[in-house]
Amino acid sequence: MVGISICSYSPNYSSILEDQDVIYKNNNFIVLNSSNHDYPVSTLRINQDIILIMEGKIYGKAFESIVTELKTLSTEKIDEKLSSYAFDLDGEFYFYKIDITKNQIAVFGDHLNRLPLYFGSKDQRWVISRQIKTAYFFLQPEISRLNLAEFMVFDYNLADRTWFENIFCLQLDDYIQIDALNNNLQVKKKKTTYNFEDKTKIKNTKVLLEDMAEVFTKACTDRAETTNVLSMSGGMDSRSVAAGLVKGKKPLLGVTFENAEKTALYDGIIAKEIADALTINWQKISLTKESFNYDIASLMKVKMSIQPCRFYFLYQFCNEVSKKFGSNIIFFTGDGGDKVFPDLSKNLKFNSDLKLFRLIMKENHEFTINLAAKITGVSEKELEKQIFSYIKELPAATSAGKLEQFTLRARMKRYIFEGEDRNRNYFWSTTPFLSKKFFSLMMHLDPEIKKQKNFYSDFIAHINHDVASIRNENFSKGKLQIGKGLYSFIKKLSNRYLSRKSKEHLKSIFKSSSSPNNSAKQYITEIKRLLPINTLLEEKTISRSLNNYSTGQLSLLLTYLKAYEIMSTNRN
Repeated sequence: MVGISICSYSPNYSSILEDQDVIYKNNNFIVLNSSNHDYPVSTLRINQDIILIMEGKIYGKAFESIVTELKTLSTEKIDEKLSSYAFDLDGEFYFYKIDITKNQIAVFGDHLNRLPLYFGSKDQRWVISRQIKTAYFFLQPEISRLNLAEFMVFDYNLADRTWFENIFCLQLDDYIQIDALNNNLQVKKKKTTYNFEDKTKIKNTKVLLEDMAEVFTKACTDRAETTNVLSMSGGMDSRSVAAGLVKGKKPLLGVTFENAEKTALYDGIIAKEIADALTINWQKISLTKESFNYDIASLMKVKMSIQPCRFYFLYQFCNEVSKKFGSNIIFFTGDGGDKVFPDLSKNLKFNSDLKLFRLIMKENHEFTINLAAKITGVSEKELEKQIFSYIKELPAATSAGKLEQFTLRARMKRYIFEGEDRNRNYFWSTTPFLSKKFFSLMMHLDPEIKKQKNFYSDFIAHINHDVASIRNENFSKGKLQIGKGLYSFIKKLSNRYLSRKSKEHLKSIFKSSSSPNNSAKQYITEIKRLLPINTLLEEKTISRSLNNYSTGQLSLLLTYLKAYEIMSTNRN
Protein backbone atom coordinates (compact mmCIF):
# COMPACT_ATOMS: atom_id res chain seq x y z
CA MET A 1 0.00 0.00 0.00
CA VAL A 2 1.20 3.53 -0.74
CA GLY A 3 0.19 7.05 0.17
CA ILE A 4 -0.57 9.46 2.98
CA SER A 5 -3.02 8.82 5.84
CA ILE A 6 -4.02 11.32 8.54
CA CYS A 7 -6.26 10.40 11.45
CA SER A 8 -7.41 11.73 14.80
CA TYR A 9 -5.79 10.62 18.00
CA SER A 10 -7.17 7.23 19.02
CA PRO A 11 -6.16 4.04 20.85
CA ASN A 12 -6.97 2.39 17.47
CA TYR A 13 -3.65 3.61 16.04
CA SER A 14 -2.23 0.12 16.34
CA SER A 15 -4.70 -1.19 13.73
CA ILE A 16 -3.18 0.98 10.99
CA LEU A 17 0.47 1.56 11.99
CA GLU A 18 1.85 -1.55 10.30
CA ASP A 19 4.30 -0.68 7.48
CA GLN A 20 3.69 3.07 7.96
CA ASP A 21 6.18 5.82 8.76
CA VAL A 22 5.18 8.68 11.05
CA ILE A 23 5.68 12.07 9.36
CA TYR A 24 4.14 14.20 12.11
CA LYS A 25 2.32 13.56 15.37
CA ASN A 26 0.77 15.56 18.18
CA ASN A 27 -1.93 15.02 20.80
CA ASN A 28 -4.74 15.52 18.27
CA PHE A 29 -3.70 13.68 15.10
CA ILE A 30 -1.01 11.68 13.35
CA VAL A 31 0.30 11.85 9.76
CA LEU A 32 1.47 8.56 8.22
CA ASN A 33 3.23 7.61 4.99
CA SER A 34 3.08 4.11 3.59
CA SER A 35 5.40 3.32 0.68
CA ASN A 36 7.08 0.21 -0.69
CA HIS A 37 9.18 1.87 -3.42
CA ASP A 38 10.39 5.37 -4.34
CA TYR A 39 6.89 6.76 -4.01
CA PRO A 40 6.87 10.57 -4.29
CA VAL A 41 6.20 12.31 -0.97
CA SER A 42 7.84 15.63 0.00
CA THR A 43 7.52 17.74 3.14
CA LEU A 44 8.27 21.47 3.29
CA ARG A 45 7.81 24.30 5.76
CA ILE A 46 5.77 27.21 4.37
CA ASN A 47 6.29 29.30 7.52
CA GLN A 48 6.64 28.74 11.26
CA ASP A 49 3.01 27.61 11.53
CA ILE A 50 2.34 25.67 8.33
CA ILE A 51 3.76 22.36 7.09
CA LEU A 52 2.91 21.32 3.53
CA ILE A 53 3.14 17.68 2.45
CA MET A 54 3.06 17.00 -1.29
CA GLU A 55 2.13 13.51 -2.48
CA GLY A 56 2.49 12.65 -6.16
CA LYS A 57 4.07 14.37 -9.14
CA ILE A 58 3.74 17.80 -10.76
CA TYR A 59 4.92 18.18 -14.35
CA GLY A 60 6.37 21.03 -16.39
CA LYS A 61 7.46 23.02 -13.34
CA ALA A 62 10.57 22.57 -11.17
CA PHE A 63 9.96 21.63 -7.54
CA GLU A 64 12.05 24.62 -6.40
CA SER A 65 9.76 26.92 -8.37
CA ILE A 66 6.67 25.39 -6.75
CA VAL A 67 8.17 25.84 -3.28
CA THR A 68 8.96 29.49 -4.00
CA GLU A 69 5.46 30.19 -5.32
CA LEU A 70 3.80 28.45 -2.38
CA LYS A 71 5.84 30.45 0.12
CA THR A 72 4.70 33.71 -1.47
CA LEU A 73 1.01 32.93 -0.86
CA SER A 74 -0.38 35.15 1.88
CA THR A 75 -2.04 33.41 4.82
CA GLU A 76 -5.30 35.29 4.22
CA LYS A 77 -7.80 32.85 2.64
CA ILE A 78 -4.89 30.49 2.04
CA ASP A 79 -7.14 27.44 1.55
CA GLU A 80 -8.92 29.08 -1.40
CA LYS A 81 -5.58 30.16 -2.87
CA LEU A 82 -4.06 26.71 -2.52
CA SER A 83 -7.13 25.10 -4.09
CA SER A 84 -6.93 27.37 -7.16
CA TYR A 85 -3.14 27.00 -7.37
CA ALA A 86 -3.42 23.20 -7.33
CA PHE A 87 -6.17 23.24 -9.99
CA ASP A 88 -3.95 25.11 -12.45
CA LEU A 89 -1.01 22.68 -12.14
CA ASP A 90 -0.44 19.64 -14.34
CA GLY A 91 0.03 16.46 -12.38
CA GLU A 92 -1.36 13.74 -10.15
CA PHE A 93 -0.95 14.97 -6.59
CA TYR A 94 -2.33 16.19 -3.27
CA PHE A 95 -1.24 19.07 -1.07
CA TYR A 96 -1.82 18.37 2.63
CA LYS A 97 -1.63 21.71 4.44
CA ILE A 98 -1.12 21.33 8.20
CA ASP A 99 -1.42 24.34 10.52
CA ILE A 100 0.32 23.01 13.61
CA THR A 101 -0.60 26.06 15.72
CA LYS A 102 -4.35 25.94 15.02
CA ASN A 103 -4.50 22.14 14.61
CA GLN A 104 -6.18 22.56 11.25
CA ILE A 105 -5.68 20.44 8.12
CA ALA A 106 -6.74 21.04 4.52
CA VAL A 107 -6.30 18.71 1.53
CA PHE A 108 -6.24 19.93 -2.10
CA GLY A 109 -5.88 17.81 -5.21
CA ASP A 110 -4.99 18.38 -8.85
CA HIS A 111 -7.56 19.47 -11.45
CA LEU A 112 -9.37 16.10 -11.34
CA ASN A 113 -8.36 14.77 -7.90
CA ARG A 114 -6.64 12.02 -9.87
CA LEU A 115 -5.42 10.04 -6.85
CA PRO A 116 -8.28 8.25 -5.06
CA LEU A 117 -8.68 9.56 -1.51
CA TYR A 118 -11.02 8.24 1.19
CA PHE A 119 -12.30 10.01 4.27
CA GLY A 120 -14.81 9.56 7.04
CA SER A 121 -15.70 10.05 10.67
CA LYS A 122 -17.38 8.05 13.42
CA ASP A 123 -17.72 8.46 17.19
CA GLN A 124 -15.52 11.60 17.36
CA ARG A 125 -12.84 9.91 15.25
CA TRP A 126 -11.91 10.92 11.69
CA VAL A 127 -9.54 9.72 9.00
CA ILE A 128 -8.36 10.62 5.51
CA SER A 129 -6.35 8.05 3.61
CA ARG A 130 -5.22 7.06 0.15
CA GLN A 131 -6.08 3.49 1.12
CA ILE A 132 -9.65 2.46 1.87
CA LYS A 133 -8.35 -0.46 3.91
CA THR A 134 -6.64 1.96 6.31
CA ALA A 135 -9.82 4.03 6.61
CA TYR A 136 -11.89 0.90 7.24
CA PHE A 137 -9.71 -0.55 9.99
CA PHE A 138 -9.44 2.80 11.77
CA LEU A 139 -13.19 3.51 11.82
CA GLN A 140 -14.51 -0.07 11.54
CA PRO A 141 -17.86 1.03 10.08
CA GLU A 142 -20.82 -1.11 9.11
CA ILE A 143 -21.41 -2.19 5.51
CA SER A 144 -24.25 -0.43 3.71
CA ARG A 145 -26.32 -3.10 1.94
CA LEU A 146 -27.75 -0.47 -0.41
CA ASN A 147 -24.31 0.81 -1.42
CA LEU A 148 -23.05 -2.75 -1.87
CA ALA A 149 -26.01 -3.43 -4.17
CA GLU A 150 -25.14 -0.32 -6.17
CA PHE A 151 -21.57 -1.62 -6.52
CA MET A 152 -22.96 -4.92 -7.83
CA VAL A 153 -24.88 -3.01 -10.51
CA PHE A 154 -22.01 -0.92 -11.90
CA ASP A 155 -18.66 -2.40 -10.73
CA TYR A 156 -18.22 0.83 -8.76
CA ASN A 157 -20.18 3.17 -6.50
CA LEU A 158 -21.72 6.48 -7.52
CA ALA A 159 -21.22 9.97 -6.03
CA ASP A 160 -18.90 9.81 -3.00
CA ARG A 161 -20.31 6.50 -1.76
CA THR A 162 -18.41 3.35 -0.80
CA TRP A 163 -19.68 0.06 0.64
CA PHE A 164 -19.28 1.52 4.10
CA GLU A 165 -21.66 3.71 6.09
CA ASN A 166 -19.05 6.23 7.23
CA ILE A 167 -16.40 6.18 4.49
CA PHE A 168 -16.53 8.33 1.36
CA CYS A 169 -14.41 9.02 -1.73
CA LEU A 170 -13.32 12.58 -2.59
CA GLN A 171 -15.02 13.80 -5.77
CA LEU A 172 -13.71 15.71 -8.79
CA ASP A 173 -14.38 19.23 -7.53
CA ASP A 174 -14.06 18.88 -3.74
CA TYR A 175 -11.42 19.48 -1.10
CA ILE A 176 -11.27 18.69 2.63
CA GLN A 177 -10.94 20.86 5.74
CA ILE A 178 -10.41 19.43 9.23
CA ASP A 179 -10.55 21.09 12.63
CA ALA A 180 -8.56 18.54 14.62
CA LEU A 181 -9.24 20.22 17.97
CA ASN A 182 -12.98 19.65 17.59
CA ASN A 183 -12.78 16.48 15.44
CA ASN A 184 -14.72 18.23 12.69
CA LEU A 185 -14.21 17.08 9.06
CA GLN A 186 -15.88 19.03 6.25
CA VAL A 187 -15.95 18.66 2.47
CA LYS A 188 -15.85 21.94 0.53
CA LYS A 189 -16.34 22.82 -3.14
CA LYS A 190 -13.33 24.13 -5.04
CA LYS A 191 -13.59 27.78 -6.11
CA THR A 192 -12.02 26.89 -9.46
CA THR A 193 -13.32 23.91 -11.40
CA TYR A 194 -14.50 22.80 -14.86
CA ASN A 195 -17.63 23.88 -16.69
CA PHE A 196 -18.08 20.93 -19.02
CA GLU A 197 -21.03 22.57 -20.75
CA ASP A 198 -18.78 25.34 -22.09
CA LYS A 199 -17.95 24.09 -25.61
CA THR A 200 -15.97 25.90 -28.32
CA LYS A 201 -16.61 25.74 -32.06
CA ILE A 202 -13.46 25.44 -34.19
CA LYS A 203 -13.43 26.45 -37.86
CA ASN A 204 -9.91 25.36 -38.79
CA THR A 205 -9.57 21.66 -37.96
CA LYS A 206 -6.01 21.50 -39.34
CA VAL A 207 -4.78 24.17 -36.91
CA LEU A 208 -6.66 22.42 -34.08
CA LEU A 209 -4.99 19.07 -34.84
CA GLU A 210 -1.58 20.75 -34.88
CA ASP A 211 -2.28 22.36 -31.50
CA MET A 212 -3.54 19.07 -30.08
CA ALA A 213 -0.42 17.22 -31.25
CA GLU A 214 1.84 19.90 -29.76
CA VAL A 215 0.07 19.97 -26.39
CA PHE A 216 -0.09 16.17 -26.21
CA THR A 217 3.57 15.69 -27.11
CA LYS A 218 4.59 18.18 -24.41
CA ALA A 219 2.44 16.32 -21.88
CA CYS A 220 4.27 13.11 -22.82
CA THR A 221 7.75 14.64 -22.58
CA ASP A 222 6.99 16.51 -19.33
CA ARG A 223 6.10 13.19 -17.71
CA ALA A 224 9.08 11.24 -19.05
CA GLU A 225 12.16 10.48 -16.96
CA THR A 226 15.15 8.19 -17.40
CA THR A 227 13.27 4.88 -17.75
CA ASN A 228 9.86 5.09 -19.39
CA VAL A 229 7.73 1.98 -19.90
CA LEU A 230 4.48 2.02 -21.87
CA SER A 231 1.69 -0.53 -21.54
CA MET A 232 0.92 -1.09 -25.22
CA SER A 233 -2.10 -2.53 -26.97
CA GLY A 234 -3.20 -2.43 -30.56
CA GLY A 235 -5.65 0.39 -29.87
CA MET A 236 -5.47 4.11 -30.56
CA ASP A 237 -4.69 5.37 -27.06
CA SER A 238 -1.41 3.63 -26.31
CA ARG A 239 -0.06 4.19 -29.82
CA SER A 240 -0.68 7.93 -29.36
CA VAL A 241 1.44 7.91 -26.19
CA ALA A 242 4.18 5.89 -27.91
CA ALA A 243 4.25 8.31 -30.84
CA GLY A 244 4.29 11.32 -28.51
CA LEU A 245 7.22 10.04 -26.45
CA VAL A 246 9.23 9.11 -29.55
CA LYS A 247 8.53 12.48 -31.17
CA GLY A 248 9.71 14.12 -27.94
CA LYS A 249 12.92 12.09 -28.22
CA LYS A 250 12.38 10.33 -24.91
CA PRO A 251 13.66 6.79 -24.23
CA LEU A 252 10.84 4.27 -24.33
CA LEU A 253 10.26 0.57 -23.70
CA GLY A 254 7.00 -1.10 -24.69
CA VAL A 255 5.31 -4.00 -22.90
CA THR A 256 2.12 -5.92 -23.66
CA PHE A 257 0.54 -8.60 -21.50
CA GLU A 258 -1.01 -11.75 -22.84
CA ASN A 259 -3.33 -13.17 -20.21
CA ALA A 260 -4.03 -16.84 -19.71
CA GLU A 261 -7.39 -16.60 -21.49
CA LYS A 262 -5.70 -15.10 -24.59
CA THR A 263 -8.28 -12.30 -24.64
CA ALA A 264 -5.49 -9.85 -25.50
CA LEU A 265 -3.88 -12.04 -28.20
CA TYR A 266 -4.08 -9.45 -30.97
CA ASP A 267 -3.00 -6.63 -28.70
CA GLY A 268 0.46 -8.18 -28.82
CA ILE A 269 0.49 -8.70 -32.58
CA ILE A 270 -0.47 -5.12 -33.40
CA ALA A 271 1.55 -3.62 -30.52
CA LYS A 272 4.67 -5.16 -32.08
CA GLU A 273 3.76 -3.60 -35.43
CA ILE A 274 3.56 -0.20 -33.69
CA ALA A 275 6.84 -0.78 -31.84
CA ASP A 276 8.58 -1.76 -35.08
CA ALA A 277 7.26 1.37 -36.83
CA LEU A 278 8.70 3.51 -34.02
CA THR A 279 11.89 1.39 -33.66
CA ILE A 280 11.46 0.96 -29.90
CA ASN A 281 12.19 -2.13 -27.81
CA TRP A 282 9.08 -4.15 -27.03
CA GLN A 283 8.38 -7.21 -24.89
CA LYS A 284 5.41 -9.48 -24.41
CA ILE A 285 4.69 -10.65 -20.87
CA SER A 286 2.72 -13.90 -20.70
CA LEU A 287 0.53 -14.31 -17.65
CA THR A 288 -0.72 -17.52 -16.07
CA LYS A 289 -3.59 -18.60 -13.84
CA GLU A 290 -1.28 -20.41 -11.44
CA SER A 291 -1.27 -17.48 -8.99
CA PHE A 292 -5.03 -16.79 -9.21
CA ASN A 293 -5.62 -16.79 -5.45
CA TYR A 294 -2.37 -14.97 -4.67
CA ASP A 295 -3.09 -12.23 -7.22
CA ILE A 296 -6.63 -11.72 -5.88
CA ALA A 297 -5.19 -11.52 -2.36
CA SER A 298 -2.76 -8.82 -3.60
CA LEU A 299 -5.65 -6.86 -5.10
CA MET A 300 -7.69 -7.13 -1.90
CA LYS A 301 -4.73 -5.96 0.15
CA VAL A 302 -4.64 -2.58 -1.57
CA LYS A 303 -8.09 -2.18 -3.16
CA MET A 304 -10.35 -3.90 -0.67
CA SER A 305 -13.97 -3.37 -1.78
CA ILE A 306 -13.08 -0.81 -4.47
CA GLN A 307 -11.91 -2.73 -7.54
CA PRO A 308 -13.53 -5.94 -8.88
CA CYS A 309 -11.27 -8.96 -8.51
CA ARG A 310 -11.55 -9.87 -12.19
CA PHE A 311 -8.52 -7.60 -12.68
CA TYR A 312 -6.42 -9.91 -10.53
CA PHE A 313 -4.06 -10.75 -13.42
CA LEU A 314 -2.93 -7.11 -13.70
CA TYR A 315 -1.18 -7.47 -10.35
CA GLN A 316 0.84 -10.27 -11.90
CA PHE A 317 1.55 -7.99 -14.87
CA CYS A 318 2.68 -5.10 -12.66
CA ASN A 319 4.85 -7.46 -10.62
CA GLU A 320 6.53 -8.78 -13.78
CA VAL A 321 7.11 -5.25 -15.10
CA SER A 322 8.65 -4.29 -11.77
CA LYS A 323 10.95 -7.34 -11.85
CA LYS A 324 12.12 -6.52 -15.39
CA PHE A 325 12.57 -2.75 -15.12
CA GLY A 326 12.57 -1.95 -11.41
CA SER A 327 10.25 0.32 -9.44
CA ASN A 328 12.00 3.59 -10.26
CA ILE A 329 10.28 3.96 -13.63
CA ILE A 330 7.52 6.05 -15.17
CA PHE A 331 4.80 3.67 -16.30
CA PHE A 332 2.72 5.21 -19.09
CA THR A 333 -0.76 4.08 -20.06
CA GLY A 334 -3.35 5.20 -22.58
CA ASP A 335 -5.97 5.70 -19.86
CA GLY A 336 -8.30 8.59 -20.56
CA GLY A 337 -8.09 8.48 -24.34
CA ASP A 338 -11.53 6.93 -24.46
CA LYS A 339 -12.86 9.84 -22.38
CA VAL A 340 -11.39 12.86 -24.19
CA PHE A 341 -11.80 11.82 -27.84
CA PRO A 342 -15.40 10.57 -28.13
CA ASP A 343 -18.45 12.78 -27.82
CA LEU A 344 -19.47 11.62 -24.36
CA SER A 345 -22.84 13.33 -24.66
CA LYS A 346 -23.81 11.20 -27.69
CA ASN A 347 -25.87 14.21 -28.79
CA LEU A 348 -28.76 12.99 -26.64
CA LYS A 349 -31.99 14.92 -26.81
CA PHE A 350 -34.08 13.07 -24.25
CA ASN A 351 -36.90 15.00 -22.69
CA SER A 352 -36.83 13.15 -19.38
CA ASP A 353 -34.33 11.88 -16.80
CA LEU A 354 -36.12 8.53 -16.86
CA LYS A 355 -35.05 7.89 -20.46
CA LEU A 356 -31.47 8.79 -19.56
CA PHE A 357 -31.62 6.50 -16.53
CA ARG A 358 -32.73 3.58 -18.72
CA LEU A 359 -29.95 4.23 -21.26
CA ILE A 360 -27.26 4.40 -18.58
CA MET A 361 -28.53 1.21 -16.98
CA LYS A 362 -28.64 -0.64 -20.31
CA GLU A 363 -25.10 0.35 -21.28
CA ASN A 364 -23.36 0.16 -17.90
CA HIS A 365 -24.92 -2.50 -15.68
CA GLU A 366 -23.25 -5.75 -14.64
CA PHE A 367 -26.06 -7.05 -12.45
CA THR A 368 -29.55 -5.68 -13.13
CA ILE A 369 -31.11 -3.64 -10.33
CA ASN A 370 -33.52 -6.52 -9.72
CA LEU A 371 -30.74 -9.11 -9.34
CA ALA A 372 -28.46 -6.84 -7.29
CA ALA A 373 -31.32 -6.17 -4.89
CA LYS A 374 -32.11 -9.88 -4.53
CA ILE A 375 -28.57 -11.04 -3.80
CA THR A 376 -27.93 -8.27 -1.26
CA GLY A 377 -31.37 -8.39 0.36
CA VAL A 378 -32.35 -4.76 -0.23
CA SER A 379 -35.47 -3.16 -1.65
CA GLU A 380 -35.41 -3.00 -5.44
CA LYS A 381 -37.34 0.27 -5.29
CA GLU A 382 -34.85 1.82 -2.84
CA LEU A 383 -31.89 0.80 -5.00
CA GLU A 384 -33.54 2.16 -8.15
CA LYS A 385 -34.41 5.38 -6.33
CA GLN A 386 -30.80 5.88 -5.17
CA ILE A 387 -29.36 5.39 -8.67
CA PHE A 388 -32.07 7.45 -10.38
CA SER A 389 -31.60 10.33 -7.90
CA TYR A 390 -27.88 10.44 -8.64
CA ILE A 391 -28.50 10.63 -12.41
CA LYS A 392 -31.25 13.23 -12.02
CA GLU A 393 -29.02 15.48 -9.90
CA LEU A 394 -25.95 15.39 -12.17
CA PRO A 395 -24.79 19.01 -12.69
CA ALA A 396 -25.97 19.64 -16.26
CA ALA A 397 -29.06 21.14 -17.86
CA THR A 398 -29.60 18.58 -20.64
CA SER A 399 -29.66 14.81 -20.99
CA ALA A 400 -26.56 15.06 -23.20
CA GLY A 401 -24.71 17.03 -20.53
CA LYS A 402 -25.79 14.63 -17.79
CA LEU A 403 -24.55 11.62 -19.77
CA GLU A 404 -21.16 13.30 -20.16
CA GLN A 405 -21.11 14.08 -16.43
CA PHE A 406 -21.96 10.46 -15.58
CA THR A 407 -19.09 9.18 -17.72
CA LEU A 408 -16.59 11.55 -16.11
CA ARG A 409 -17.77 11.50 -12.50
CA ALA A 410 -18.77 7.84 -12.25
CA ARG A 411 -17.06 5.74 -14.90
CA MET A 412 -13.80 7.72 -15.02
CA LYS A 413 -13.43 8.94 -11.44
CA ARG A 414 -14.74 5.90 -9.57
CA TYR A 415 -13.58 3.13 -11.95
CA ILE A 416 -10.74 4.16 -14.28
CA PHE A 417 -8.81 6.14 -11.66
CA GLU A 418 -8.96 3.21 -9.23
CA GLY A 419 -7.55 0.82 -11.83
CA GLU A 420 -4.75 3.21 -12.69
CA ASP A 421 -3.93 3.70 -9.01
CA ARG A 422 -3.38 -0.04 -8.66
CA ASN A 423 -0.17 0.39 -10.67
CA ARG A 424 1.26 2.90 -8.19
CA ASN A 425 1.76 0.18 -5.62
CA TYR A 426 4.61 -0.97 -7.88
CA PHE A 427 5.82 2.19 -9.70
CA TRP A 428 4.57 5.63 -10.66
CA SER A 429 1.83 5.49 -13.32
CA THR A 430 0.59 8.36 -15.49
CA THR A 431 -1.21 9.23 -18.73
CA PRO A 432 -0.85 12.35 -20.91
CA PHE A 433 -4.52 12.22 -21.97
CA LEU A 434 -5.56 13.60 -18.58
CA SER A 435 -2.86 16.25 -18.39
CA LYS A 436 -4.29 19.63 -17.38
CA LYS A 437 -3.89 21.42 -20.71
CA PHE A 438 -4.82 18.52 -23.03
CA PHE A 439 -7.86 17.49 -20.97
CA SER A 440 -9.06 21.11 -20.85
CA LEU A 441 -8.61 21.51 -24.60
CA MET A 442 -10.44 18.31 -25.48
CA MET A 443 -13.35 18.65 -23.06
CA HIS A 444 -14.21 22.12 -24.34
CA LEU A 445 -14.34 21.10 -27.98
CA ASP A 446 -17.65 21.24 -29.82
CA PRO A 447 -18.90 17.62 -30.02
CA GLU A 448 -19.44 18.01 -33.77
CA ILE A 449 -15.67 18.26 -34.24
CA LYS A 450 -15.12 14.94 -32.45
CA LYS A 451 -17.64 13.27 -34.76
CA GLN A 452 -15.59 14.06 -37.87
CA LYS A 453 -14.51 10.94 -39.72
CA ASN A 454 -10.96 9.87 -38.83
CA PHE A 455 -10.61 12.69 -36.26
CA TYR A 456 -8.58 10.49 -33.88
CA SER A 457 -6.35 8.94 -36.56
CA ASP A 458 -5.76 12.40 -38.09
CA PHE A 459 -4.57 13.58 -34.67
CA ILE A 460 -2.12 10.66 -34.45
CA ALA A 461 -0.95 11.35 -38.01
CA HIS A 462 0.15 14.83 -36.88
CA ILE A 463 2.48 13.07 -34.44
CA ASN A 464 3.49 10.07 -36.55
CA HIS A 465 1.86 9.17 -39.87
CA ASP A 466 3.12 5.58 -39.98
CA VAL A 467 1.66 4.74 -36.57
CA ALA A 468 -1.69 6.29 -37.52
CA SER A 469 -2.00 3.97 -40.52
CA ILE A 470 -1.59 0.73 -38.53
CA ARG A 471 -4.86 -1.16 -37.97
CA ASN A 472 -6.81 -0.75 -34.75
CA GLU A 473 -6.91 -3.75 -32.39
CA ASN A 474 -10.49 -3.06 -31.36
CA PHE A 475 -11.73 -3.83 -34.87
CA SER A 476 -9.22 -6.50 -35.84
CA LYS A 477 -8.96 -10.25 -35.60
CA GLY A 478 -5.60 -11.51 -36.81
CA LYS A 479 -5.34 -10.28 -40.38
CA LEU A 480 -9.05 -9.41 -40.45
CA GLN A 481 -10.15 -5.83 -39.88
CA ILE A 482 -13.79 -4.81 -39.74
CA GLY A 483 -15.14 -1.30 -39.97
CA LYS A 484 -15.81 0.80 -36.88
CA GLY A 485 -19.43 1.18 -37.94
CA LEU A 486 -20.03 -2.57 -38.11
CA TYR A 487 -18.23 -3.09 -34.79
CA SER A 488 -20.42 -0.42 -33.12
CA PHE A 489 -23.56 -1.96 -34.64
CA ILE A 490 -22.70 -5.43 -33.30
CA LYS A 491 -21.89 -3.97 -29.88
CA LYS A 492 -25.19 -2.08 -29.76
CA LEU A 493 -27.19 -5.19 -30.67
CA SER A 494 -25.41 -7.33 -28.08
CA ASN A 495 -26.03 -4.68 -25.39
CA ARG A 496 -29.73 -4.72 -26.22
CA TYR A 497 -30.44 -8.44 -26.61
CA LEU A 498 -27.72 -10.54 -24.96
CA SER A 499 -27.13 -11.47 -21.34
CA ARG A 500 -23.80 -10.57 -19.75
CA LYS A 501 -22.68 -14.20 -20.06
CA SER A 502 -23.68 -14.42 -23.76
CA LYS A 503 -21.81 -11.19 -24.48
CA GLU A 504 -18.66 -12.64 -22.94
CA HIS A 505 -18.96 -15.71 -25.17
CA LEU A 506 -19.44 -13.53 -28.27
CA LYS A 507 -16.36 -11.51 -27.38
CA SER A 508 -14.29 -14.65 -26.86
CA ILE A 509 -15.28 -15.90 -30.33
CA PHE A 510 -14.30 -12.59 -31.94
CA LYS A 511 -11.00 -12.48 -30.04
CA SER A 512 -10.26 -16.20 -30.61
CA SER A 513 -9.71 -16.46 -26.86
CA SER A 514 -10.54 -19.30 -24.54
CA SER A 515 -14.11 -19.75 -23.33
CA PRO A 516 -15.07 -17.62 -20.30
CA ASN A 517 -16.23 -20.87 -18.69
CA ASN A 518 -12.60 -21.72 -17.93
CA SER A 519 -12.19 -18.61 -15.79
CA ALA A 520 -15.64 -18.99 -14.27
CA LYS A 521 -14.67 -22.32 -12.70
CA GLN A 522 -11.98 -20.66 -10.58
CA TYR A 523 -14.35 -17.97 -9.38
CA ILE A 524 -17.09 -20.49 -8.58
CA THR A 525 -14.70 -22.66 -6.53
CA GLU A 526 -13.74 -19.72 -4.31
CA ILE A 527 -17.32 -18.44 -4.06
CA LYS A 528 -18.55 -21.85 -2.90
CA ARG A 529 -15.85 -21.87 -0.22
CA LEU A 530 -16.63 -18.40 1.11
CA LEU A 531 -20.38 -18.04 0.58
CA PRO A 532 -21.49 -20.15 3.60
CA ILE A 533 -19.53 -18.00 6.08
CA ASN A 534 -20.81 -14.62 4.87
CA THR A 535 -23.66 -12.95 6.74
CA LEU A 536 -24.92 -10.49 4.13
CA LEU A 537 -25.31 -11.98 0.64
CA GLU A 538 -28.34 -14.20 0.02
CA GLU A 539 -26.71 -17.63 -0.16
CA LYS A 540 -29.67 -19.56 -1.58
CA THR A 541 -30.40 -16.99 -4.30
CA ILE A 542 -26.77 -16.98 -5.44
CA SER A 543 -26.26 -20.74 -5.25
CA ARG A 544 -29.25 -21.43 -7.51
CA SER A 545 -27.83 -19.27 -10.31
CA LEU A 546 -24.09 -19.67 -9.78
CA ASN A 547 -23.47 -21.48 -13.07
CA ASN A 548 -25.49 -18.91 -15.03
CA TYR A 549 -23.55 -15.83 -13.97
CA SER A 550 -21.02 -14.15 -16.27
CA THR A 551 -17.39 -13.98 -15.13
CA GLY A 552 -17.93 -10.25 -14.52
CA GLN A 553 -20.82 -11.00 -12.18
CA LEU A 554 -18.90 -13.80 -10.47
CA SER A 555 -15.96 -11.47 -9.91
CA LEU A 556 -18.20 -8.95 -8.12
CA LEU A 557 -19.54 -11.65 -5.81
CA LEU A 558 -16.03 -12.86 -5.06
CA THR A 559 -14.85 -9.28 -4.48
CA TYR A 560 -17.30 -8.89 -1.62
CA LEU A 561 -16.63 -12.34 -0.19
CA LYS A 562 -12.85 -11.82 -0.24
CA ALA A 563 -13.20 -8.39 1.39
CA TYR A 564 -15.54 -9.87 3.99
CA GLU A 565 -12.96 -12.57 4.73
CA ILE A 566 -10.30 -9.91 5.35
CA MET A 567 -12.61 -7.85 7.56
CA SER A 568 -13.69 -10.88 9.58
CA THR A 569 -10.15 -12.16 10.06
CA ASN A 570 -8.81 -8.83 11.28
CA ARG A 571 -11.75 -8.15 13.57
CA ASN A 572 -11.31 -11.53 15.18
